[in-house]
Amino acid sequence: ATRPWRGDSLNFATDGSDFSETISAALDSLSGMNLQAIVLVSDGIYNRGANPYLAAQNSPAPIYTVLVGDTSLPRDVSLRRVQTNQITYVNKSLPVEVVFWQNGFDGKKALITISKNGQELARESVTFGKSGFEQKANLTLVAREAGDFNYTVKIQALEGEVTARNNQQNLRVQVLKSKIRVLVLSGAPSFDRHSLDFAGEQLKDYAFTFLTEKGPGEYYEMGFNEVKLDSQDLFILSGFPTRFSDAAQVRTLMQAVTNRRVPVFWFAARSADYRKLSAFEAMLPFQLTSR
Repeated sequence: ATRPWRGDSLNFATDGSDFSETISAALDSLSGMNLQAIVLVSDGIYNRGANPYLAAQNSPAPIYTVLVGDTSLPRDVSLRRVQTNQITYVNKSLPVEVVFWQNGFDGKKALITISKNGQELARESVTFGKSGFEQKANLTLVAREAGDFNYTVKIQALEGEVTARNNQQNLRVQVLKSKIRVLVLSGAPSFDRHSLDFAGEQLKDYAFTFLTEKGPGEYYEMGFNEVKLDSQDLFILSGFPTRFSDAAQVRTLMQAVTNRRVPVFWFAARSADYRKLSAFEAMLPFQLTSR
C-alpha cells in the first residue's frame, strides 16, 4: 500500500524486492489523482515477482529512479516459482516444476524438498549453473488420500546466503478420489454425440463413457452390462431412449438414477421416445405427452 513519505522510512524489513508489484500498487492506489511522477528509490535489484518493465510501460506518469546502496548482487539462493496442477487424484503422479535462482554459488549442490506437516514426500538434488540465471527442477508428488493439502517446497539454504527467507514457498493442492465419471447415452450417432466426445477430450478432470444405440439393446462402443452404473457421477441422455431402446435397460438405468440421486442432463431429439420413461415421470424435468 502507498503512504505519504515522512523522511527516511526505509527499514529493509522485508525479504525481497518486487518492483512490478510496487509500481502496480502505486498506480492502483493513486488512480484518479493528479499523479505527475513516480520516484523509485532502490539498488536496482529485484528478486521477486515479474519483470517490472511491463508495469512501468503501463504507467501514465514518468518513473524516475534513484540508485542507492550496493548494486552488486549478494550471495543468495532464491526459490522463484513453483508450478503444478491445483487439482490431482489419489495415487496419481503429480509433476511439480520448481524454478530457482542463485548468485555466488556456481557449481555448488543443493537439495530441493517437498514436505507436508514436516514429513518429506519428495526430493531432488540440483547443481547450480552460472550465477544470475534461473534453473528448473522437476519433482513428482503422489498423494495417498483425498482432501485439500498444504505442501512446503524448499531449497536448501547454503552457508553465506544473505537470507534464507526466500528459500521456500507454500503450495496448496486439492486431491480428489477419482475423476468425475460421466455416462453419455445417445439414441443414434449425431452432432451432439460428436460434440460431447470432443468436450470429453478437453475436460481432463472428467472420464466420459459413451453408449451409442445401434439397435434394440445394442450399442456401438460396448455392452450395456459392461458399464458400472453405480459408479457414475453424471448421466447425459442425448435423444435417449428411442422406440428401439430395450425397456429393461431403460428401467435399470433410471432405477440407478433414482437410487443414487445422480444428476441427469437431457439433450432432446425428435427420435427420442420419452414414453418409455412414464414409470419415472415424477422425477423428469418435463411432462410426457402422447403423440
